Amino acid sequence: MPRLSHLLILGAVCLSACTTPAPPFVGTDLGGTPAPEFHLTDQNGASISLSDLKGKVVVLTFFFTHCPDACPRTAETFRQAAEQLGSEAGRVAFVAVSLDPEGDTPQAIQDFLTAHRVTDRLLYLTGPRADLEAVWKSYAMFVATPLPMPGRDMSDQVNHSDRIILIDASGKQRVNLHTDVSVDDLVKDLQLLLH
Repeated sequence: MPRLSHLLILGAVCLSACTTPAPPFVGTDLGGTPAPEFHLTDQNGASISLSDLKGKVVVLTFFFTHCPDACPRTAETFRQAAEQLGSEAGRVAFVAVSLDPEGDTPQAIQDFLTAHRVTDRLLYLTGPRADLEAVWKSYAMFVATPLPMPGRDMSDQVNHSDRIILIDASGKQRVNLHTDVSVDDLVKDLQLLLH
C-alpha cells in the first residue's frame, strides 16, 4: 500500500510539472491557427511561399517603402532584434509584404532595405495588386489609399492596419504584436517560439 501512495504522489508531481503553462507572450496569443499560404516575389526576383519558410519562426508584417513612420521604425526594430538573437537569428525569417505594389518598385525596395541595413535580413515581398490584396485579406489587414487631392503628395498616404504576426516553425499563427513593440519584447516572444 505505501508503494501505491508513492506512485500516486509521483504521478501528481509529474502531472503538475507537465501541465505548467508556458510563459505568456508579450503580444496577443493567436492560439495557433494555421497561417494562410501566399506566393509572392522577393526583392531579388525569387518566388517565395510561406511554406518555403517552414522550419523557421516567421516575423510577418506589411510595409510600403515611402512610409514616413511605422515601416522604417519596424525595419529598425527587426534589425536590432536579429542582432540581439545572435546565432539564433538564422532560425527566424523576417518578412514584409508590400502594401503599395505601384510605389514599391525594385529600386525603391532596394533603397529602403539599404537605408535600414536589412538587405540580407528582410524578405520584402511584392507582386500584382490582386495577389497582394488576397494576402492582405487573409491576414485581416485594412489597406486604403486616399483619393488624390490637389497640391498633396500621395507617396506616403497608404493607410493600413498595424500588425506584426509571429508564425511558429510549423506554420501556425502564434502572436500578434504592433509596430511600437520594443526590441526586447519582440526578442522575448521570438525566444519563446524558438525554444
